[in-house]
Amino acid sequence: MITTVPKMHYERDVVMGDSLCTVVTSKMPLLDGDGEGEGETIGVLGSYHDVTDKKRTKLALHLQSRALDASVNAILITGVVNGANVSNTRIRRSSALPVTNPPK
Repeated sequence: MITTVPKMHYERDVVMGDSLCTVVTSKMPLLDGDGEGEGETIGVLGSYHDVTDKKRTKLALHLQSRALDASVNAILITGVVNGANVSNTRIRRSSALPVTNPPK
């Protein structure tokens, strides 16, 4: 289906080499004519940005956060994430120390 409506910032999985990657893609038609009306589509302008590493990092942080909160042991890690303290709920319940988690 040919359309003159741009398709902007959509995420899709693509194969690059032997790896499955996630990219954010934008596409828009290139039209001939004077620009005041609908011209004939003569091409497509497209761009993409590989967000595979960003998605993997986000997932790893989410899983780490869930594992910390699910632990029955008190856990406190200091100075690792931008100098902030990282802890689970068990240590916050059993300690009078002010412990803050970095924003998610």
